[in-house]
Amino acid sequence: MATSNQSLLLKIEQRVSTLLKTKTPKEDLQDMYRLQKEHTPHLTQEEAEDYVILGLIETHKDHELDHLWYQYKNALEEGVTEAA
Repeated sequence: MATSNQSLLLKIEQRVSTLLKTKTPKEDLQDMYRLQKEHTPHLTQEEAEDYVILGLIETHKDHELDHLWYQYKNALEEGVTEAA
């Protein structure tokens, strides 16, 4: 399961790289997550990450990133369910 999540994260980073035309998507995402958290300290880290990705999806109207994020969140949820 962890490998599947890592694979999805890599695909998400690659898609973000394409959308933002950046060669450092992982670092750029970390910066965006940090800024989101600074501006909305009441959010959990997971919620801040959701806001950033959902903002990118909305801004770019990108169905591919939307699908990848949906798959990733479902995989995380399934992992939590299996662990319980």
